[in-house]
Amino acid sequence: MFSHFFIIFTLNKRAYTDWVIDLVGLFIQGIGVAVIQTFLILKVFPMLLPNYEKSLSINPLIQFLISFVFIDYIYYWNHRMLHSDFFWRFHFLHHSAERVDWLTTSRNYLFAPLVICYLWIHAFFIFILTDYSFYLAGVMLTYSLDIWRHSHFSSNHIQLFQKLEGIVITPQLHHKHHSKTHCNSLFGANFSWWDSFHGTKQMTAHLDVTVEENLVNLEHLIVFPTYKKVA
Repeated sequence: MFSHFFIIFTLNKRAYTDWVIDLVGLFIQGIGVAVIQTFLILKVFPMLLPNYEKSLSINPLIQFLISFVFIDYIYYWNHRMLHSDFFWRFHFLHHSAERVDWLTTSRNYLFAPLVICYLWIHAFFIFILTDYSFYLAGVMLTYSLDIWRHSHFSSNHIQLFQKLEGIVITPQLHHKHHSKTHCNSLFGANFSWWDSFHGTKQMTAHLDVTVEENLVNLEHLIVFPTYKKVA
């Protein structure tokens, strides 16, 4: 039992820089994004769309499917966009960790959430839905799977993961996405079938995600990281 606990929460080999970057990212995702979404829901959307607040009533199952499946497809394209030449600057820091673990989930450039669809779409649906309980259930399941995808995994689980890979993005697949040899493949979040359908399950373009290790440059990693992309 303790060995499995250690596999999931192995953080002891992290560098000081990694701790600072990821904890700042955790604060941004946990607090900053929530504050922005609350502002959108309470101030921005009511001003721009005054007639649409709590205007849509949807079956609970449809709510869940929208947040867990349909928005996952939107994120697939959003993720592919983040790997394009221009938008890579907002995403490369997420790929800079030498060791991928559950805390890597929050590793991001300061303003990266603004170019990720979740911030805007979730706020919009919460604004227009009369009851968004099951929509939020899909959101929470997606976020939980995101932590699972980034977690360390035991070799004992590989056979089980291989059976699931035709449907969901497993930790094994997502760690492969974080490798330099497969960084331009496996863009799905919840489901792997988007990659299968669009032919991005085996693309192997090489990306250089090397970052400066000098702590003097820590501010640049968080605020405006420098990067280099190699085709």
